[in-house]
Amino acid sequence: MKKFKFLLMLLLGVVMSFAFVSCGDDDDDDNNGQSASSPIIGSWVYTYKDDKANHPFTKTYTFKADGTFTYIYDGGSLDTQLGTYQYYKDSGTLILVTTDSSNKNKIGTKTYKIELVANSYFIIDYDKYYKQ
Repeated sequence: MKKFKFLLMLLLGVVMSFAFVSCGDDDDDDNNGQSASSPIIGSWVYTYKDDKANHPFTKTYTFKADGTFTYIYDGGSLDTQLGTYQYYKDSGTLILVTTDSSNKNKIGTKTYKIELVANSYFIIDYDKYYKQ
C-alpha cells in the first residue's frame, strides 16, 4: 500500500509539473498584436523630388511598439494622420486604422501588402520607404 501511494504521488507530481510548464504564455505579441521587437517599429521615410517643385515631397510613417502610428505627408501642405496598426510578418500584411485625433473615432481602414526587405526598407503602392 505504501508503494502504491508513493507511485501515485510521484505520478501526480510529474503530471502537475507538466501542467505548470505547458501553461506559459508563448505569445510574443502584445500591444494590439505587435511585439516590441517587431521589425516594422521605427520611422520610415519616402522622399520624391519633383522637377517642377522647389522642395522634395516626403512621406513618413512612424510605428510605435504600443500599436500606434503617425503618418506625415509634406508635399507643400502638411497632412498628418494618426491611428493604430497591425503588422503580420508571415503574410506581409499591414493594416492601418486611421482615427480622428480629437475624439479617437475611427475614420478608415486600409490594408496593404508590403514587402519588408532586410529591415531596411518596405514598399507600399510602389513607394519605397527607408528606415531612419
